[in-house]
Amino acid sequence: MGKINLYIYSKDGKIFNKTNIDEVYFTSKNVGDIGLMSGSNPFIGLVDVSYIFFKINNEKIFLATSGGFVDFNNNECSLLLDTFEFKDEIDKDRALNEKENALKIINNNMIKDDKILKNAQFSLKKAINRINLLK
Repeated sequence: MGKINLYIYSKDGKIFNKTNIDEVYFTSKNVGDIGLMSGSNPFIGLVDVSYIFFKINNEKIFLATSGGFVDFNNNECSLLLDTFEFKDEIDKDRALNEKENALKIINNNMIKDDKILKNAQFSLKKAINRINLLK
C-alpha cells in the first residue's frame, strides 16, 4: 500500500512536513471523524477544534488544533490550521488556567456582550481539547 505526504501549516508560521505517513485522522466540521489513507477519495473540508493524529509504522503522533482547513488529493494531505501543538508541546498548567479563565467569563452573569462570550466559549473548547489530549 502507498503512503501519504503530510503538510501542516499554521497562521503563526509553524510548519511540519512528513512523508511516508500511513494514515491521518481528524474531526471535520462538515462530516465528523475522518480517516485518510493512501488511495482515499479526494476531500476538502473544515477541521474542527480537535486533535489530529497520524500513523507512521503503527506509531500514533498526536497534535491539538484550534481548527482550519484540510485538502487531500493524490495521497497528499495539506492541513492549513489556525494553530497546532504536538502533544509533548502542550503546557498542561497553561491549558488549565485558560479553562478556568474562560469558565469565569462564561459564568459571569454581568457579561452580556455576545462577542466576549463566544470568544470565551471558543477558548474553553480549545483548552478542554488540549487537556483531553494529555489524558
